[in-house]
Amino acid sequence: MTYRTGVLQIGSTELACLAAFVEEALEAKGCDGTLRHTEQWATRHGVDAPRLATGLKGLGGFCDCEVLVNCLPADLLEEPDDSDW
Repeated sequence: MTYRTGVLQIGSTELACLAAFVEEALEAKGCDGTLRHTEQWATRHGVDAPRLATGLKGLGGFCDCEVLVNCLPADLLEEPDDSDW
């Protein structure tokens, strides 16, 4: 378990799933200054949304776009390199 997953109380697979969901939701609907997409993901996946929000805020994620920028490891958001295929 990494520091981030420990603070957030979710596993690395769930963290990657959260990142993908929030990134897609932001592209479609934008950020409204809240954690609405993050909380929606948490509810759908049986994750304690208030606890997750507290952990994300502790890492600098006070809204959905900040979750992507401040809380997630960069490798979760990188585009795959074609040479890796």
